[in-house]
Amino acid sequence: MGKFDESNCVERFQKKTESPYKISYVGAAISSQPEIENKVIAGIKGNDLQLKVNQSIFYVHGADLMNLAHQIFERCTK
Repeated sequence: MGKFDESNCVERFQKKTESPYKISYVGAAISSQPEIENKVIAGIKGNDLQLKVNQSIFYVHGADLMNLAHQIFERCTK
């Protein structure tokens, strides 16, 4: 009782042919501005990465995002 939504989700994956889903792979990265200036190759084109079908990259950058990433990691590992 009370798990109707959850059971619908599970049912979807048990009957793949009736409710097909697609798998996507995503690479993700976070870096701060100094890292971009020193280590990221400027001018690289998406085609140069040779991504395969259903693959993508999610990249977030900013002035102090590495500090945020380290804080999140610390909180997750405590």
